[in-house]
Amino acid sequence: MRLSKLVTVLESKGDPPSIERWTSDDEDRLYKLQNNEITIQDTAVGRKKILWEQQMVAASISMSDEQWQRCVETRKRKFGDVDISGDDEAVENLEIAVTESLDTDMIAMEQQPNEGSI
Repeated sequence: MRLSKLVTVLESKGDPPSIERWTSDDEDRLYKLQNNEITIQDTAVGRKKILWEQQMVAASISMSDEQWQRCVETRKRKFGDVDISGDDEAVENLEIAVTESLDTDMIAMEQQPNEGSI
């Protein structure tokens, strides 16, 4: 029973497609692809990061001094320029800001259509 179904399926498909021979041009293209260094900027993540940086610059133009100062302080804390270990309120505000930022980024990435890129 199974064998007859298999024979029927195989006969209905016809001849398999022809296979092209591997050429030296194919070998050259493969070599170039294998030796091409891919950086983060070559990926969708890298392009998105650049876009977010550009949006931050554009947004900073219309920020109030207070908003800008919060950005500067957050950046300083991130890179260790400011010690906030004794300031519980500052630590809590930073954690909230980081969590909200990550949540917003994740939502934005989920809503983006798949561009089919790496």
